[in-house]
Amino acid sequence: MKTILSLISLACIATSASADLKKINGTWKPISGEAGGRPMTKAFLDKMVIVIKDGTYDYDEGNGHDIGTLKDVPGKPQGMDITGTKGPNKGKTYVTLYKLEGKTLTICYGLDGKRPKAFDAKGKGSTMLIKYQRS
Repeated sequence: MKTILSLISLACIATSASADLKKINGTWKPISGEAGGRPMTKAFLDKMVIVIKDGTYDYDEGNGHDIGTLKDVPGKPQGMDITGTKGPNKGKTYVTLYKLEGKTLTICYGLDGKRPKAFDAKGKGSTMLIKYQRS
């Protein structure tokens, strides 16, 4: 009986995770960004666009596409694993925190393989924080 309850619990978690990722489906343009404690330039941000659809992403900054998958990691705050399947990040996985507030999606990337503990990149060379606006 415990095994059946455990399987049902896991199925419920997986279902809610998929529902959470569906909420961020859409085309996103960055409105601000910071990497390693330094702000990203407007010129660089203006080139970026990411399209998220049903657990996949297509990122472009004008130099070709980076395509991959998204895996929800439930928790507080919500986490996501981003794995490249085609392009410059093929085979790489980045761990993140994310939050959706209205039409703003904030993603904090742990570039060193460690999931960030907060939405903060100030003075942290291995952390990148980007706020996106749904377009």
